[in-house]
Amino acid sequence: MKILVTGAAGFLGSHVVDALAHSGHSVGGVDNLSTGKLEWCAVPLERDTFEESRHLRDSDVIVHCAAVADISRNWIPFHNRNELWRTNVEDTLAMLERLALGAACKHLIFISTAAVDSPQQSPYTASKIAGEAMCKAYCQALGIHLTIVRPVSMLGKRYHHGHIVDFVRMAARDGVIRAKDNGRQRKPYCHVKDVAKHIADEALDPSPGMCITTVVPGVAWGIAWTAELLKCPITFGVDDRGWKGDPDVSAYTSDSPTNGVATWVQETIDWCRSQL
Repeated sequence: MKILVTGAAGFLGSHVVDALAHSGHSVGGVDNLSTGKLEWCAVPLERDTFEESRHLRDSDVIVHCAAVADISRNWIPFHNRNELWRTNVEDTLAMLERLALGAACKHLIFISTAAVDSPQQSPYTASKIAGEAMCKAYCQALGIHLTIVRPVSMLGKRYHHGHIVDFVRMAARDGVIRAKDNGRQRKPYCHVKDVAKHIADEALDPSPGMCITTVVPGVAWGIAWTAELLKCPITFGVDDRGWKGDPDVSAYTSDSPTNGVATWVQETIDWCRSQL
């Protein structure tokens, strides 16, 4: 099979490429390198738009990872409405329209987020809900098998946004971490390689059915524990709204600073430090 990964030079996309690279299938990538890095992608990379991509026309399976995923930029005064809408909604629609004009694709894997089921929503979550709906509509009409994967937040190498990046920078600057929330929140995480393997397995051996929704399990982690691993004091704000756009952590096992997910957090800290 020919498999195309969009966002192939990004955090998740590059790990999906790695997971597929040893499968014996032909893997290609497309990425505009807005956040990804060319050296992260282990296969030939197109920098064309979806309308121009040769791989998009010829691929049997498409794994659509490309997205603006930095939730911290979703809210005024930090969010970039045009970038979020263009990448997460308009580019997804452009890809689907390209498939409607004639393409080899028989299976589309759309990377969404577990936050679509959360009582707390963000513009990023809304864009993923829109993407899911468009993929369902087009795939039903075109007879393309659709898999929707809804992972929780991910950790690992090539991580480039989120609280760990922010904390590492604060620790390097003046040794004090300043959090906006009240310190009681927990957020579910999983390792990016586990998600990538799940996606690769699905690409090579899809589950039956027209639309499969999958949530990759995670483990709840508190940001105060990240500060402990960094060995830095942390101050908290008064924000009691919790983590915007994340699922209810009561559904996840809660970890501690010395077990399981702590090794993922430490790996991510080490990666971020190496990139400063």
